[in-house]
Amino acid sequence: MKNHHLALNNIYKMVKSKLLLIVYVLIFLLSISFIYAPPVQKNEAGLSIRFPQSDVIKNGRNLELNTHVDRITDGLAMKSDINCTLHLYNSTGQHIINIWNNVISETFDIEFELDGRNFTTNGIY
Repeated sequence: MKNHHLALNNIYKMVKSKLLLIVYVLIFLLSISFIYAPPVQKNEAGLSIRFPQSDVIKNGRNLELNTHVDRITDGLAMKSDINCTLHLYNSTGQHIINIWNNVISETFDIEFELDGRNFTTNGIY
């Protein structure tokens, strides 16, 4: 019985040491992939357009879309010289809205008012 217990103990130590070695090798390989990862490519010039994401728009309800335009170089909001055009397509790909706005509010919003009659059917817009 004692020999059986001793054999099981030796097997346990051997499995534990091999498992520990495998974990250390995996950690080492993962750390190398982070060290040698190429630097992230970044666009140094241009504009970033931000707008609120909404998963649900109720059918027939008007929608006010506030858009913000920032310079990528310094992250500051554009305060002038912006012309924005919004195109909206329905779930079948039909072009249903084409509106233009160049007025920037005091909170740096470019607002688009979308008539609820454009949202009369369920689908992805």
